[in-house]
Amino acid sequence: EAYRLVTGVDLASAGYFDALFNIQLPAGDAIAKATALRKERWLDGGAHGLDIHILLLNLEANFYSLVDLSFDFKFDGEQHFQSKVRVFPVTESDSLLDSIPELVWVVLVGILFLQELAQIPYMCYKGRLWEYLTDFWNFVDWVSILLGGAVVYLGLLVSSGTVALSTSIVGLPRPPFSASMDVPAYEAKWAQVLDKGFATYEVRRWYLFLLFIYASVITARFLKCCVGQEKLAMIQVAVTGSFHYVFHFQIICVVIFVNFAMGGHALFGPELEEWSTAANAVSTTLRMILGTLQFEGMYNIAPTLATIWLLLFIFSVVFLLMNLLTAILLDRFHTLRKTLGPTDSIFKDIKAEVRDFLWRCEWRVEQIKDGEYREFFNNPYADLVEGLEDESKLSDSMMRLSRKNALGLRIGWAMKDAQSIDGLKEDAKQFGDPAQEFVTSKGLRTLGCDPFTAEHLMEDCDDDLQARAEQVRQWRTRSVEQVRAFYRLLREHREKLVNICDKIETGVYEEQFSVLGEYDRLQGSLEETIAGLEELRAFQADSLALPPPFLPYAGTTLRDTFTSQLVDQPVRRGTEPDGIDGEMWDPNDGVGYLAVGDQEPNLAGTPPAVEDSHVQPALQDAGG
Repeated sequence: EAYRLVTGVDLASAGYFDALFNIQLPAGDAIAKATALRKERWLDGGAHGLDIHILLLNLEANFYSLVDLSFDFKFDGEQHFQSKVRVFPVTESDSLLDSIPELVWVVLVGILFLQELAQIPYMCYKGRLWEYLTDFWNFVDWVSILLGGAVVYLGLLVSSGTVALSTSIVGLPRPPFSASMDVPAYEAKWAQVLDKGFATYEVRRWYLFLLFIYASVITARFLKCCVGQEKLAMIQVAVTGSFHYVFHFQIICVVIFVNFAMGGHALFGPELEEWSTAANAVSTTLRMILGTLQFEGMYNIAPTLATIWLLLFIFSVVFLLMNLLTAILLDRFHTLRKTLGPTDSIFKDIKAEVRDFLWRCEWRVEQIKDGEYREFFNNPYADLVEGLEDESKLSDSMMRLSRKNALGLRIGWAMKDAQSIDGLKEDAKQFGDPAQEFVTSKGLRTLGCDPFTAEHLMEDCDDDLQARAEQVRQWRTRSVEQVRAFYRLLREHREKLVNICDKIETGVYEEQFSVLGEYDRLQGSLEETIAGLEELRAFQADSLALPPPFLPYAGTTLRDTFTSQLVDQPVRRGTEPDGIDGEMWDPNDGVGYLAVGDQEPNLAGTPPAVEDSHVQPALQDAGG
């Protein structure tokens, strides 16, 4: 090996043997050294390879060149040659003026660091530290800050290393050399120059790699800015929401892809170099997915097998799996689009921003006219968002969604609307949700807005509602709204049926109470009748009929008079004169007992038997 980048290591013990050829010395010295190395068998049968490293400086193009020539000696006698040329620029100077762009960038990174550092105690004060730590975009900000610091550090190393390399080269002796020059010391200096050159290139390579990573992170932060625009936010939400399905889909893709790659390696590896190893087979299969087909060599070796392999690969991987991946993303986007409805384009947002900018200018002019010079530098919407959040009393989940992107609140309300049976409007009427209440200009002024700003916001809200009127009409024809209409219809019919059943039940109860009252009255009447019969039996009365009006009825405790009138009735025995003294029969006379029925008066003094075969005359009132 002509030169090896190993510093502070015994190269001979590691199996490396170096020889330095300096082209600035006379050519005869280099030829003599090469002849001596050949005679001493510097390259023998035990050598595995020869690496030649050359450092070139082109002052016209102002760059360094590192040339690597590698010869690999195989055990079967084959030799592999590979050449690499790596270039990096020469730093002309390390003055402060040349570093102004880097210093500006460092200042911007420092400002971002201070902003993120100041946000941590603020989130702790608000009780939202966990929300800050779990936010993906905050993580991206801190990664960009750390990578920015690493890029600054490596950039300084590359700059200082290049300057040191240039300084070392300038300090080397130049021909013609004096006879008293210490050649070993001169060669040692050149070895240090080569060490610095390769070390600087390695640091620069890592520096460029970190620049690529840093550019990717900055691109991610650009996507963070895009979440403020509705259409761009919808695309990002659709892609990130499909990650769960895409991840599991990739497992299937990897299994099928590896199957075809290993199948091609087994079928065509012994004859074709692009399929000779597993790595080459994977690379060739990936190129086929991207459209670079290397089918001719496969077909020349095994036409039938190559055709079958290619057809199966195209149908399963290209047609099926790729279209399935597209379908997953499109389905997520279509579902989100159908749920949220139309979104504003970036052109509409630009128009709104221009309009708001002109209004802000007008607002600041009004502040100057009113003498409010301090308010001229303030934000007209200061503290308005937090005030609206406090007044609406949103849940923590809704607050987190509102801070994610421009569609956060719409996604949150859509989720709540999907979970509601009656809809958000009916729920607000029933439960009194403050977030669903109407906002007035007076209400905005209570939150700290001046009248001019409040009226401006109300006008913008009215314009937005009018623009979204068509969207509201479309939402009314959604499937969920049809289900809700059907549910409301069922509920109305149920309420009617319940009312009818309640009325029937109430009527049945009333009739039942009436019947039970009649039963109670009948029972009381029967009890009174039985008591009267018992009383009549005790006094041995011959009839239950009431006595004629204003006529005494001896022998009973019933009323002596009543106002009812009697129709013509047959003469009752027992109420006619007894035939002895021409007076009414009196049981105290001792002549005989009053008989019941049509029996003849018993004058013997013994009580006659009572017969029930004759019906007693009925008593009717004047009304018949």
